[in-house]
Amino acid sequence: MTLLVALSSGKALAAGNSVALGPFACDGVVQAGQDRIVLNGIYPVGTGRRCIAIESLGLQVRKPFTLFSASMDRYGRKTARVVDSQKENLAVRLVAEGMAVFMPGSGLSAREVANFLEAEKAARQESRGAWGKGFSILSTTRDVPVGKYVVVEGIVRRVGKSRDMAFLDFGEDYRKDFTIVVPKKLWKFFDGFSGISGQRVRVRGFVLSRYGPQIQVSHKESLEILTGQGPPKP
Repeated sequence: MTLLVALSSGKALAAGNSVALGPFACDGVVQAGQDRIVLNGIYPVGTGRRCIAIESLGLQVRKPFTLFSASMDRYGRKTARVVDSQKENLAVRLVAEGMAVFMPGSGLSAREVANFLEAEKAARQESRGAWGKGFSILSTTRDVPVGKYVVVEGIVRRVGKSRDMAFLDFGEDYRKDFTIVVPKKLWKFFDGFSGISGQRVRVRGFVLSRYGPQIQVSHKESLEILTGQGPPKP
């Protein structure tokens, strides 16, 4: 069975203008007519080619899906949000199956972010998909692989600031140990990092190698304060 979507720039078209959506989601990408659609808000995890029949996710496949186009990536693919007639988000269902993890991006509401995190937590706790095959939240006390998208937890040892950046350090030597870099525009969501030393945090993103491994935060949802201050403010 083919699925239907309506394609627009953030506004659903009439069902008569729908295009066919392929039956599989592979590595967080679906096919809609001639277009490859990258599902917004996720990053695929696991090994090999990660494909799943969309119908197996239990979505309302007999009615049109709606595709909200957000942007175009450098490969000519649309990055979009895909929901069914019951407002079920296809990307959230992939996270719930352990085939992907949440990756903050533009255009996501606070409710959608919460849905992604809840689905990820359930998949992790129940060892679904990649969570049952070796994928895990990494510790800042161990080697964090450079060049990969990861989820990392650790205790902040100290905070340094320049005019434009805050540096959350997790080891004795910032030149070798893991660091989170946060631009000044995001400080307000974390109370300027006052009192964060000694707190456990979780961060997600691509790991760079600059004076040791680091993740540069570009969305406030990438950084969670797990003790003390709570999650980022909406």
